[in-house]
Amino acid sequence: MIHEEKVEYLKENFSSKWNQAWHDADVEASKAQPAICVCGALATGFHERHCRRFQRKVAGIAVKKLSHLWKPEAKRLRDQAKKEAKCQVN
Repeated sequence: MIHEEKVEYLKENFSSKWNQAWHDADVEASKAQPAICVCGALATGFHERHCRRFQRKVAGIAVKKLSHLWKPEAKRLRDQAKKEAKCQVN
């Protein structure tokens, strides 16, 4: 699963856990960069809310925190793809 698929899966299936993890990750990432954002701009609260690079970093942290929820789904999708590939070969 690519990053966007993981985020969508977690948002759809575990929305309350996703919201809590995202908020925690936002606070954690914001504290980690007291003056300069990951994009190089001044890290104000307004900037962090609108910066795509910062938002992607926050989402990445949240996905890692909730990895125990999406890993079984990713394994199931991989196994399903392997079965479909075997069926197409035969």
